[in-house]
This record gives sequence, structure tokens and C-alpha cells, in this order.
Amino acid sequence: MTLIVPFFVLSLILCALIRHIDPFDAFVEGAAAAFPMLRKLLPNMAAILACITLFSGSGMLDRLTAFFYSPAKFVGIPPEIVHLLLMRPLSGSGSLSILSDILLRYGADSYIGLCSSVCVGSTETILYVIPLYCSTNGIKQTRYALVAAIFSGLVGIFTGIFFVRLLLI
Repeated sequence: MTLIVPFFVLSLILCALIRHIDPFDAFVEGAAAAFPMLRKLLPNMAAILACITLFSGSGMLDRLTAFFYSPAKFVGIPPEIVHLLLMRPLSGSGSLSILSDILLRYGADSYIGLCSSVCVGSTETILYVIPLYCSTNGIKQTRYALVAAIFSGLVGIFTGIFFVRLLLI
């Protein structure tokens, strides 16, 4: 298993040599072609990360967690993971940090630990990915993409928790 990446790299080099292509020149050419895209992408990433930091640092995330605590309990979502579910659409690293705290506090094999792990695995950082990709590609109308992404995230959360509950009974 540890030899997969070196095997993949060597097979790419071998394939390039068979086709009489210089692998190093092809790599340098590809890296140079990435710079214009990177120049467009970095300002958008910086703006999104600044907004996420302001949102969580302002205490708004904690207020939303307290607001959704009771409704989550009512619909069957463990209230202990509400903070994670609110952070997940915003930040992957932030949600992984919260997941780590949950797993340390409740254990990886607990109901809360399993629900949080499944929810992180079945959702995406939609409020980070959609603006980033759409602004990079010049897409202005993101309304339907956002609605579909939020809907699929909710389906992932409820389906994941349903199957955790089903498999633990």
C-alpha cells in the first residue's frame, strides 16, 4: 500500500519516455500553466477564509449552535454535534478540529462519535467550495447550485444519522 504513489509516479515517467516526451519539461510546462489560475484563485480564497474567521470569531457560530440545539434534538440529531454541522459547510479544517474534540470527549465508537464522523464524511464545505469555484470560473448565478448543495448536505446528514442509528440497534 505504501508503494502506490512511487509506483504511480514511475509509471507516469515510463509512459512519457515511451511516447518520447521529456517528463521534466512536461512537468514544468504544466506548473507554469497553473500560475494564471492560481493568481485568480488566491484572492478569492483569502476573502473566504477571512469571512469564515470573522464569522466564528464574532460568536455568531455559538449563537446559531444554541438556537439550533432544541430543533436538532427534536428531529433526532444529537445536539452535541450541532456545532460541527454548522461549521462543516464553512470550513473543512474547522470542522475536523471540532470532530477531533467530539471524538476525544465521547469516543470514536460512541453514538455521538459515529454520527459526527458519518456527517463529516457525507457532507461538503459548500459555502467555501461554491463561491471559490464560481468566482474563479466567472459564474455569477449560483442560486441553484447553492440550493442543491444545501439540500444534498441535509440529505447526507439525515441519511447518515439514520444509518448509524439503524446499525447500532
